Amino acid sequence: MILAYGTNQHSWRVSDSGPDIESSMVAKHLGVDIGVQGRNLIKPREAKMIGSARAYAHTIMGCTRWGLDRSLTASKLWECCAVPQFLYGTEAMVISKTTVKELEKIQHTVASFILQLPLSASQVMGWMDAGLKPIRMRLNERSILFAHCLVANKKDNLSKAVAQATLSDRTDPWTKRIMSIQTELGITDLTQVTRANLKRRIMSSQIAKLRVIKQSHSSLKWLWEPEKWFKLNPQTNDSEECAALNQFRAGDAGLGNRRPNHLGLSYKQCPWCRAHGVSSKLDEQHVLLDCPGTGFTRFSTGVKAFQDARLAMMSKEQIMKEYLGGMDPV
Repeated sequence: MILAYGTNQHSWRVSDSGPDIESSMVAKHLGVDIGVQGRNLIKPREAKMIGSARAYAHTIMGCTRWGLDRSLTASKLWECCAVPQFLYGTEAMVISKTTVKELEKIQHTVASFILQLPLSASQVMGWMDAGLKPIRMRLNERSILFAHCLVANKKDNLSKAVAQATLSDRTDPWTKRIMSIQTELGITDLTQVTRANLKRRIMSSQIAKLRVIKQSHSSLKWLWEPEKWFKLNPQTNDSEECAALNQFRAGDAGLGNRRPNHLGLSYKQCPWCRAHGVSSKLDEQHVLLDCPGTGFTRFSTGVKAFQDARLAMMSKEQIMKEYLGGMDPV
């Protein structure tokens, strides 16, 4: 069966010599209803996706809050149970930007839970430290791999011919989406690339995008790149020490410089330094490496020795980044 516009069109052919294919305005893909009437072909499905994702997020955060390591458990449950369910069948759909944005917000709540970060922290933390792929990347990967399977790997000639005919129609919404992804990846012909090469291109493209986004966030200047992208960082756990580390790395340690702190107070300048007649910008680097008010703690925990051993070789920002986990790979 093939989806087609028009109530008078009951059959469809790939070519004049090809067999008749039943035509319909409503059909199922992997059990998911898809229609070609109205402005939004899959609006009911999108609403279910958002509801399902939100329900999974609340359940995962509820059942992993106590007991086993919540970071690893929540990460596995989200990737293995939630994502496959609410993105089921989306490879054959064109998901709206509004739905993608809403799903990204829901995933961010899970990432913040995994990393013990406030919801005000950048979504980049979830993509880089929690290892959760952006929703748009997940959708693009599913769609382009599905299209590649249809035109390059299908042994059924009829299915392959239908796919090629669909992709040759530049007015089709799904075809437009596939063409956009191909352009982004620098691919002109899907039949000329392997599935493995396609996956590598998707990964490289998304990493390049995330690097640009990260550079645009001043709060993430101490965040270092993961050794393995889109994998939960091995040092992440549910300890208080890890929570403090993640909050400093995210530039959102609740100091009151980006949003009111736990006392409801906001500061642009360090209150301790200001009380002693010194004007110093308040941020995580100042608290960890410079502020006299934390001098004893800096000395007793070895931070000062760590800093002194590197001052002649690197800037304080580089020292901060290395102390919080390591330097970006060159």
